Amino acid sequence: MILPCYNKYPSVFPTGASTAKLDSLRSRFPFLAYEKIKETKLSPTFQEFFKAKVLDYSLYYHGITPAIDSFYTQYKQTYPASRFRPSVETKYQQWVALSAGQPAPDIRGITPDGKAFSLRELRGKVVYVDVWATWCGPCVEQFLHAKKVKKQFEGNDLVAFLYVSIDQNEDEWKKYLRENPDLKGVHIIQNPEVEGTSSISKDYMVWGIPRYFLIDPQGKIVSSDAVRPSSGEVEKEIRKVLAREQPLAAL
Repeated sequence: MILPCYNKYPSVFPTGASTAKLDSLRSRFPFLAYEKIKETKLSPTFQEFFKAKVLDYSLYYHGITPAIDSFYTQYKQTYPASRFRPSVETKYQQWVALSAGQPAPDIRGITPDGKAFSLRELRGKVVYVDVWATWCGPCVEQFLHAKKVKKQFEGNDLVAFLYVSIDQNEDEWKKYLRENPDLKGVHIIQNPEVEGTSSISKDYMVWGIPRYFLIDPQGKIVSSDAVRPSSGEVEKEIRKVLAREQPLAAL
């Protein structure tokens, strides 16, 4: 499965808007959609259907946010026997399994030198996971910012950066890494046809890249949709986990 490469926010949002503004618009989507549904003259059955579709879409693309969780609760109370609820419930529970504090699904892949690698090998470290591909422009653009983040943790053995490529062309991936030797970290590639790899798109509900996760030293999820390097918040988020686990390590 080839995942789409995206700029985090769909083109329907205003060009030039700040990240904070885009975040605000994204969080308001269910509210706006529900208001539009209420304004229509659709039958109760169709309104029930479209509300379910809004929830299904929102969960698929954004996971469980406070707003989506609120609408999900409201939907269950309003339509306790809805025929559309099982589909929404399935997606909701998939995201529950990826919520903070849950065990992180294993991430398995092959290193550039052909060795099998597992996320479990990084147990005891805070792990920032970057899901990318050589053909994804926004993914590659983030590397400049990622290098700055990693510089803040040079020599800190309690922090690891795991790059998971979903390239279909393994040679292109290896070529990129050879041409960019300063992209330090643990590099693996996932290919469903190669033994020893897993499906990050299925296990982590990855529908597009770049995508980032933050895993704590016990192998539990801190965030299954972590902030991207250009946000300026990654270092702070990592240090929060370090401070929680080992107060002196955050200094």
